[in-house]
Amino acid sequence: MSVSKKLVWGASSHVGYSRTINEDGVFCKDLSEDTSLFIIADGEGSLSSSLQPAYLAIYEIEEMIQRLWDEDSEFLLSNVSILLRESVMVANKVIGAFSKANQEKYAGFSASLSVCLLHKNELHFVHTGNTRIYLIRKHPQDGFPNIMKLTRDHTKATVLLDDGIITEFQYYSHPGKLSLTSSIGVFTDPELQQFDITLRPEDILLMTTDGIHYALQPDPMAQLIMESDNCDTAVNALIQASIMEKYIDNMSAIMIYLLPDE
Repeated sequence: MSVSKKLVWGASSHVGYSRTINEDGVFCKDLSEDTSLFIIADGEGSLSSSLQPAYLAIYEIEEMIQRLWDEDSEFLLSNVSILLRESVMVANKVIGAFSKANQEKYAGFSASLSVCLLHKNELHFVHTGNTRIYLIRKHPQDGFPNIMKLTRDHTKATVLLDDGIITEFQYYSHPGKLSLTSSIGVFTDPELQQFDITLRPEDILLMTTDGIHYALQPDPMAQLIMESDNCDTAVNALIQASIMEKYIDNMSAIMIYLLPDE
């Protein structure tokens, strides 16, 4: 767990239930006292002895953002939405090059991912695939936590949900939730969702791979988090609860808590 002046965070990645290879990846780094970078990625198409697309994506994005930060942090912050998008597109080309160079070994090499750059209380994110970002915010009157999904799953089941063919409840049991309509590595022009939002003190950001949010519903996730002592305890509680559901997948989570004003 890391602590800056404005926030604390914790992250964990687990091979999950009935899996032998962990294709997930998580990355958290404080660029300064008031700026932090968070990445969660869920890879596909890797072999046990090969490179992991999730970590390739994380490396390329982190390397570009860190280089831009070191060269001119004000330029990065003034153009953060464009540069986050470009960092993901660079990772898309790198991962795609593997499958083009060696179809036999790297066919289907791809990753869903969500990237957050948090500067003071301003959140900027870019997302593709079926990783997720949630915002948990206490209701101003009763203090009850409200969990809101900020990202859109890029899946065939989402298309059916949008068209009214299936319900939100049916989404979680529909096989189309695993059929991606966008990710990096296999799409020349992936659909990238971007969003900027101003956060409040005591807000919680939760980033998950589908091994967590397809095993657990949002309200139980929020309850587990609110019952935890700290960020590390919270993400591990989410992973253990998902394992108990026997959902067959890797399981990863990042939790970011904005500290109360002094």
